[in-house]
Amino acid sequence: MNSTANRQRFAIWSLCTLMTSSFVTFGVLNQLMIEERVCLLYVDNYHKDEATNAFIFEAPSSSCMHSVILGSFSIFSLLVVVIFRGFYVYKQINPPKNTLIVLNVLASCLSAVGVYLATTIMLGVVKTCSEFEKRGKSCRAVFGEGFFTSNNGYILYTKSYRIIMIIVVSAWVLLLLWGHYTVKESYNLWKNKNTISETIADETEPLLANEEE
Repeated sequence: MNSTANRQRFAIWSLCTLMTSSFVTFGVLNQLMIEERVCLLYVDNYHKDEATNAFIFEAPSSSCMHSVILGSFSIFSLLVVVIFRGFYVYKQINPPKNTLIVLNVLASCLSAVGVYLATTIMLGVVKTCSEFEKRGKSCRAVFGEGFFTSNNGYILYTKSYRIIMIIVVSAWVLLLLWGHYTVKESYNLWKNKNTISETIADETEPLLANEEE
């Protein structure tokens, strides 16, 4: 019963992590990134352009590209975790100490990735919205009605404010999922060390008894 429950929990966690990693990665690529050099995170200098008589802004941040790269790393790493950790979960056996150490290092790196994605995307959206609000406009209005960028003041872009907010929430959910996994792997490594210590102690006690005799 416990083995089946463990497999189900691992499968649910893997599926949720895959969905959130994919949504954050492709969401940033589709909603927050325009071409290669335009990112809707941390936009600056929202002003009215005299030539086009339209409001434009500068969006030189590399945060979108970094988020896509790290999101892709999260997806790839999840596949590695599913293969290696999934094998031991399916077999219901404990991984060797070296494997646990590797999984712990990977889990810590992925938690750091989660922190970067969650904070960068949230703060980037907050900065963008505050820049629009300086001109008396909301993010929802600017994204919904359409906008121009300083890179190309003749193309009208539209984005979904609702999807962008879901991306922000998904990034925090992804952080919680990787954080949960990191805690579990740290506990498994700690438990493994204790098991080894207890085994050594049990083997040492008879030796000490023989020496006393």
